[in-house]
Amino acid sequence: MEWHERWSSTLDAAVTSLPDVEACPPELFRLLAEQRGGVRKCIALVLEAGEPLAVLALRKRFELHESVCDGIVPHAFGVMRPARWDAALALGRLVKVNEWLGATPDVASDPETKARYRVATNVDFDALWKAQHNAESVARARNRCEREGGFALEVDGEGAAEWVVRNWSERWAGDRFGEAQIADDIVEAARYLSARGGYHAFRLLHREQAVAGITMLPYDGVLYFMNSYRDDAFERFGVGTRLFELFFRWAAASSYRMVDMGAGAYKERWAPHDGDAVSFFVAPAHLRLAFRAIEGGRSLARRVRRRDDC
Repeated sequence: MEWHERWSSTLDAAVTSLPDVEACPPELFRLLAEQRGGVRKCIALVLEAGEPLAVLALRKRFELHESVCDGIVPHAFGVMRPARWDAALALGRLVKVNEWLGATPDVASDPETKARYRVATNVDFDALWKAQHNAESVARARNRCEREGGFALEVDGEGAAEWVVRNWSERWAGDRFGEAQIADDIVEAARYLSARGGYHAFRLLHREQAVAGITMLPYDGVLYFMNSYRDDAFERFGVGTRLFELFFRWAAASSYRMVDMGAGAYKERWAPHDGDAVSFFVAPAHLRLAFRAIEGGRSLARRVRRRDDC
């Protein structure tokens, strides 16, 4: 095992000898492994019989380690030989994998399954939204925006992806899950992929002012929902709902075959339940037990605070 704080020619050589990461080109993986935005990262070169078994780049979030691809590039974890998740276990770190879309590896522990919402782009969206009890909301937002006038869909405008991500991160800065801390890495990935036609940003404009936005990452004919933001000053018009309607109608006319909204109960308004995403740990048992104790203490502290607020 070799630990590296920064990328090196040794890691380049190891990556070249290993299979590519699904959905994450080597150059993008290397970019995500770089230090930026104050997020602590480390890179492990795992060897077997003196030969590279895996190159795993991790970032720190509270007590946890995650792949630098987590939440940024779907289907990607690290550069490693097929099915060799034991390389991640060998790190001896508390590694969390969030909403994994592939097969759950044998070394996974404490799996947590969440419903995943996906829809083919060739469906009758009006009929679908009626069945999902969303048709009235869609019509109401459409009518309000049309009465106000001046609203228009923008697709892949200059700087649009970064606008969405920066506003999303400001909205969620300081939340107890710490998701917004990876905003700089998301922007870096968006720039890299956008330059190669591998990232889409959709914004709803009101008289040329952006008031809502979403980003989508295409892979293998599927559009994966990434981030979203809407301006509270325009909430009365239902701009978030209006933007999603316009996006899905755009997707229906596109060459993409499916939209994957991911996990999260509110997403069932837009797509039916279709499979599951699984979150799990790849970590030694003593680290998982210690983490449970820490989380239990936090949960107790939150209950005490709520009681004191009464």
